[in-house]
Amino acid sequence: MGKKIVFPIVLILLLLLSFWMGKVTGQRSKDAERTSHTEAFSVAAKSTPETAPHAHKEGEADVHAEEKQEGQGLKLSSEEKTNIGLKTVTADLRPVENVIRVAGVVKAHPDREAHVSSRVSGKIASLSARVGDGVSKGQRLAEVQSAEIQKLQVELIQAENKLVLHKAELDRIQKLVESKIAAQKELIAAQNQHQAGLNEIEGLTQQLILLGLPEAAVKRARAEKTVSTFGVLSPIGGVVEERNVVLGETVEPNKVIFKIVDPSTVFIEGSAFDEALAQLKIGQTVRIRL
Repeated sequence: MGKKIVFPIVLILLLLLSFWMGKVTGQRSKDAERTSHTEAFSVAAKSTPETAPHAHKEGEADVHAEEKQEGQGLKLSSEEKTNIGLKTVTADLRPVENVIRVAGVVKAHPDREAHVSSRVSGKIASLSARVGDGVSKGQRLAEVQSAEIQKLQVELIQAENKLVLHKAELDRIQKLVESKIAAQKELIAAQNQHQAGLNEIEGLTQQLILLGLPEAAVKRARAEKTVSTFGVLSPIGGVVEERNVVLGETVEPNKVIFKIVDPSTVFIEGSAFDEALAQLKIGQTVRIRL
């Protein structure tokens, strides 16, 4: 009897459990379906012509995102533009320049350079200018010790001494002629001798000056105070480009000791290829880059 009662109760419980599980499963299916519809709607709402999937040819990359980013550009503040030196200008129409680029060299103006040499043979006693030094016209560049200069100074001193004797003889003859003791021809001979002495002194003086000895030194030589050296002077103002001697070196008149260049005016020579010659004309604008 007890077994018969238990069996119906168990059966009822199983039925109730099955009903409940079916209800829960149905509810979950409805929730899943509702969620699926919601996600589909969300995807459809977010899809635009820019983001919606689209077909590509084989090997073609999707570059729309990059194109959009490039279209937006890069914005800089005024301070940033100043820091990088950025400048903007309005585009306009201009003739396109046909620029011909050629190699060139800078040369001194032929009328603004000087080759300096010693006017007589001698030995370099001192050097006072180096390559790159700026010099002015008449500035002393070197001292040359010359035997020829010394010889001319000795001859000048001897001529001065002879002139003193000629002057004394002329004065004596002058007095004798006035006293009618000497003949007039003797006076003329004394005058000629005195004049020859003056001419000799003048000739020696000019030789020394032409050879580079200053007039003050020539005057000292006439007073029997000779100098052993003379200065080599710069004939123009400019810059020392070359110095071709060393201390103690023997030089001749044909040896260039210094080269002086005035850089205030220069020549620039360019070498163009044959095919560019037809495009070159007198008066064209030239830009130079050193």
